Amino acid sequence: MTLKQRPGPGAPFQKENGKWTFYDYPDGVQTEAGEYSTEDEAKDASIKVLRIWIANRGGSGPVNSVVG
Repeated sequence: MTLKQRPGPGAPFQKENGKWTFYDYPDGVQTEAGEYSTEDEAKDASIKVLRIWIANRGGSGPVNSVVG
């Protein structure tokens, strides 16, 4: 079974409306991850998405359990 690779989440950026967001790539499609009031909120959310991405070894789909 081949693992489908996708980019990890991007860095947070401020939108024209003053809200913060970042890009995620579910199923390889660039998607805004939502709107956050502050840069810190966007960074925290991006880190959570990055952890899921790492747990999936760069693949899409639900978080895989890692067995040591």
